Amino acid sequence: MCFHTLVITSLLFLYFSHSLLAQPLHFKKGEEQIQFFLSNDKEPILSIPLSKTPFLKIAQSTPSVKETYGFFKFKENIFKKCVQQSIDSIYASPREIKIIGKLCSCNYQLLLTALDSNQVKLKISLSDSSYNRIYFNYLSNKEETIFGLGEQHTHNNLKGQKVPIWVQEQGIGAGDQPISSIANIKMAGGSPLSSYAPIPFYISSQNYAFLLNNSSRAVFDLQKPKHIELEVWDNQLEATIWQAKEPLDLIEAYTEEHGRPTPLADWAYGTIVGLQGGSRLVTKYVDSLEASGVKLSAIW
Repeated sequence: MCFHTLVITSLLFLYFSHSLLAQPLHFKKGEEQIQFFLSNDKEPILSIPLSKTPFLKIAQSTPSVKETYGFFKFKENIFKKCVQQSIDSIYASPREIKIIGKLCSCNYQLLLTALDSNQVKLKISLSDSSYNRIYFNYLSNKEETIFGLGEQHTHNNLKGQKVPIWVQEQGIGAGDQPISSIANIKMAGGSPLSSYAPIPFYISSQNYAFLLNNSSRAVFDLQKPKHIELEVWDNQLEATIWQAKEPLDLIEAYTEEHGRPTPLADWAYGTIVGLQGGSRLVTKYVDSLEASGVKLSAIW
């Protein structure tokens, strides 16, 4: 990756003349990475690579999508991809850090904005609207464990997985064999990571939480030990990142902004029985259960 001469504005020099304790947002740039810090926290809230792998790639693509019974298959026709990234300038103020550069002939901007002492907004935008894929790389480590990304049925720690954010059926078998192979005759087998309730939010063992704010299709590639690559089917990327000492604090910060569930009705904690076969058969089973003293809350 080629990097042009780095231009630091007078705002940055003014920034360094004050104590870091007074600065909500600051960064450290080395040969291998740029680290972004909130307040006086010793751990970065975000780190992006500067060597070997560009932190930003873009592409133009036309997808082919097949849907059957609520299951989806995606094929990508990428006809133009740019990995030649440069950094032309970095501007810094107490609450914002802006990186400006080029990807081939396309200008890009990465903007980090501190909202408070434990939260930043990330925005990546492109000047050329014909690019409809963004690949954002940020640093991880092999010890990091990642939890979340919505309702996942197979894996607890998602490190090492490639997780699509797309609402679809979970699948008959969801990757377990041989049932999934049989169901996939009708494209209904699903996969270990297909979900009907995906959420682009995760909590890391490194004391941060990440939320993608885009509503377009996305893929979290967590397979590499030292990198996370976020693929977004859009011309811009917007995310929120929180930092805290405890997972509960991260959950509270997320739900404070995006809402908390109300308590369920009492009947939801009772016995709910899943039955099928027509009203006559279902009624027969219900009568039998009630005759045996089972207190039913609902039939699914």
